[in-house]
Amino acid sequence: EEDPKELVAVGRKVIVAELKVVKSELRRLQKSIRRLRADKSEEPEAELERQERLGHDEQLFDELLARYHHATGHLESLGVDSKEENARLDGFLKDRVDDARSMYKLALDQKAELAAEPPVTSDGEKEARKKVAQALEAKVAAAKGTLEKVLELMDARGIETAEHRQFLIEASGEITADVFEKEVAIGLLQKWVGSIKQWGIDNGPRLIFKGL
Repeated sequence: EEDPKELVAVGRKVIVAELKVVKSELRRLQKSIRRLRADKSEEPEAELERQERLGHDEQLFDELLARYHHATGHLESLGVDSKEENARLDGFLKDRVDDARSMYKLALDQKAELAAEPPVTSDGEKEARKKVAQALEAKVAAAKGTLEKVLELMDARGIETAEHRQFLIEASGEITADVFEKEVAIGLLQKWVGSIKQWGIDNGPRLIFKGL
């Protein structure tokens, strides 16, 4: 019969080894993602390949964050002090959520810019515009999905997400169950009240003059 202490010791070694690999891969992917975002190409095929590699690396990065989270939980269940690992993971997550917000906003801005462009007339131009619009729609959906996944992981770790969920609701225009969370609701109300006050400052004198 195997010694439980030996099993625990083996389990610790396995998890520590896994964490070492995960952290190494996360750092590698961070560099790769930054490089791929910067290396945009004018050639359609090269740009498509870049986008595919970027999507692959970002998906793998998020999967590794989830593995990191589960591994630290296993360490704690084995009685190992994992404060340092938790701090590192939380650092990765805070960087990732800022990054995800930026990419979501960029995708939404690009979609708005395309919608504001003057209409095209030829069939060829219409087809090209349609393809660009579809690509941007997919980019918006992917960026939103990434942000939601990161926020779910942050929630699981007890990291404050109210400000980020407020941003998500405002940016997407979608009212979700998150709006009923106290911190999110307060943040939205404060912004709405502020907007109403500013509207009154900007339009009040004109309305008063109109009423005279």
